[in-house]
Amino acid sequence: MKVSIITVCKNAQDTIKRTIRSVIDQDYQDIEYLIIDGGSTDETLNIVNKHRRKIDTIISEPDKGLYYAMNKGIKKSNGDIVYFLNAGDMLFKANTISKVVKAFEKNHVDIIYGDIVLYNPDQPQKLILRSQKNVSNFFLGHDTIYHQSIFTKKHIFEKYGGFDTQFKLVADYDWILRSLIKHKISNYYLKLTMAKFLRGGLSFNESESIKERFRVLLRYFSPAQVVLNGFLFWLVHRVLVKINREFFSKG
Repeated sequence: MKVSIITVCKNAQDTIKRTIRSVIDQDYQDIEYLIIDGGSTDETLNIVNKHRRKIDTIISEPDKGLYYAMNKGIKKSNGDIVYFLNAGDMLFKANTISKVVKAFEKNHVDIIYGDIVLYNPDQPQKLILRSQKNVSNFFLGHDTIYHQSIFTKKHIFEKYGGFDTQFKLVADYDWILRSLIKHKISNYYLKLTMAKFLRGGLSFNESESIKERFRVLLRYFSPAQVVLNGFLFWLVHRVLVKINREFFSKG
């Protein structure tokens, strides 16, 4: 199986090198690596070009945002499996892709997901974020699977579409609900830490994110369910924010 790894970036000179290194150090050989750059004006492209021999596709041009770039990467990819690893994030170990491919071969599903580690390069603490083993509509209504842990068969994007770019902040959440609730795509939880996720990698307006999330929920749930799930989401979100702040403020 060919695995297409897509890195979306813009002005990521401080973080892109470790992302690239985590990909080219994988022990799995059949990897297609694509970097979709939004027209960086710093040293990002110079760093990328130093590794050009290990990168299959490099595109650098202005775009309309993160999800436009991710969709562009999907269209340009040629692998059987698609995975997004954005600037600053890293595959957890050199054998991560090998283990994921074996899981696909064994379980015959279209989506495999696992766990991630939230990290701050300036602090020693790391926070493991574990995904739900058995996803349900109720769970997905107030929580989510971490998109940095999701590997997807390419034909799923071709059949059901990519990210809905009307959402600027939560198009990945919409895609997860569309895939797992609306289309009931076969999936499997692999008890494996897939990636290190850079804390604070994408800044956004929290209130706008919540508004978008409610719009997404109304696509897949009744208004009554949205009210219940919305309250649960708010509660879970506040608890996680508190834990996150306390955890990374130590030391």
